[in-house]
Amino acid sequence: MTALKRPEPACLLTEPGHYAELLSIRPIAAAPDSQHLLIQSRLDSARNPEELRTRYSVTLTRAAIERLHAHLGDYLAEVERRAEPPGHGRLVATFIPAGRTGGRS
Repeated sequence: MTALKRPEPACLLTEPGHYAELLSIRPIAAAPDSQHLLIQSRLDSARNPEELRTRYSVTLTRAAIERLHAHLGDYLAEVERRAEPPGHGRLVATFIPAGRTGGRS
């Protein structure tokens, strides 16, 4: 909630019907150049279905948010680049352990 007791502006990440996850980002007044990133969830069948539960919380600088933005943009561009026509397979992410170049050894 904001100081005015209004909900934080949030981005709905997922809502498969009975469950929802929301992401919000807000500045931290006491820490210049710091932002609070919060991911919360809500379950319709919970005792209090309106209650938001914190799933993840982190403080980030503007530079860190810009790196996250660039990373997400790069990821989406790669997904788009690799996209195949519908019905022709699916994208599989490749994990490369630290220190490896991805080539065969």
